[in-house]
Amino acid sequence: MLRDTSKFKFLDYVYNIGNTGFVVARGYWNGDTKLSLACRWEEGDIGYPQTFGHPQWMVLPENLTLDIVDALSPAPTLVMTLKPPVAVGRMDANATELA
Repeated sequence: MLRDTSKFKFLDYVYNIGNTGFVVARGYWNGDTKLSLACRWEEGDIGYPQTFGHPQWMVLPENLTLDIVDALSPAPTLVMTLKPPVAVGRMDANATELA
């Protein structure tokens, strides 16, 4: 399982349950001293994301808030917020704007 890369220095796993392949980790991005969250899918030899055949971490924005349970709800529900001030939600199939 991937730990450090040239850009992300792994500290520990926040989510790594079972054999789902999806992991979230805490670590330090690009030499910063502030903790960051990153995720990846461990699949096959390399997994995703990868660049030119080298496994990588996808660093999540520090102002990202997710509600995974509501993301699976069939009702139009706000599932992701970026603060400030952008809000991103899920759109109803017939909608022209975010729900």
